[in-house]
Amino acid sequence: MPAIKNTIVTERGINAAFMPRFRDAVTLWRLLCSVFQSGAKSESYGWLGQLPMVREWHGARQSQAMRDFLITLANRDWEMTINIDRNEAKDAQNSALQMKINGAATRFAQHPDKLLVELIEAGETTTCYDSQYFFDTDHAEGDSGTQSNDLTYDATTPTAPSETEFEAALWQAIKALAGYVDDQGEPWNQFQGLDDMAGIVAFVPIPFMDVASKVMGSAAKVVMGGDTNVMAGRGRVLTSARLSWTTKFSIFKVDEPERAFIFQSRQGIETELEDSKKNKYIKHMLDARYALAPALWQKTVQTTFN
Repeated sequence: MPAIKNTIVTERGINAAFMPRFRDAVTLWRLLCSVFQSGAKSESYGWLGQLPMVREWHGARQSQAMRDFLITLANRDWEMTINIDRNEAKDAQNSALQMKINGAATRFAQHPDKLLVELIEAGETTTCYDSQYFFDTDHAEGDSGTQSNDLTYDATTPTAPSETEFEAALWQAIKALAGYVDDQGEPWNQFQGLDDMAGIVAFVPIPFMDVASKVMGSAAKVVMGGDTNVMAGRGRVLTSARLSWTTKFSIFKVDEPERAFIFQSRQGIETELEDSKKNKYIKHMLDARYALAPALWQKTVQTTFN
């Protein structure tokens, strides 16, 4: 009986198995980042200065220069190389190889999440476009006045806040988010009704998952402490095993094109199969070019329980 050819271990087969899983992988960066396509080694972003005010037209036009806020982001090269044992490729069933390819696709798709969590955790020591730390108590530009996206809230046990404490801290953060103004004194974030709360994401450490879910999202109680909980069924709670916080959480506004971080893509993922009889292994080679950076601190608030 002739050997059964493994239809996955071909260039076309690898891509057909890999790409759908890569596209559909659950990721954090696609939610928290504005995505920009890059056409060079690095890109500069000068749109962070806000536009002039609209004024009633009397007499000659009055031009107003935008304030210069600029960040430059260099692309980085990333690769993954998977060795597929030649005998395993001949002997294994397609389902076994499919599982390996699925794992590789998910790992590559979620790699930017690792970079993003590192940026979030370093937010109190990493500067953003206004030369302040990304999470800071004294952001100020133009006519904005001093604004903070680095808040604190007192809790009996900072590593295990109660529902009441978490709810109060959450609302403190949401009200701060709603109040940010730009360098012209105009609102950054629009909140026109309760349905806009669906654009709020709470990013919490794993020990906070239960209390955060009871306060907001689909697991929230409709009534809490005798008062209607308007966050019930609204907003989302996200976590990551990479997050090392024990007394902090952050919220993000994700229902507008401008988001807290930039994901800059220079080259989407490319795959190639190297199948040489000189080697015991078939090499599945993947590479991409991209970079991440903090962008708009006005789209996020960090809270530390004291």
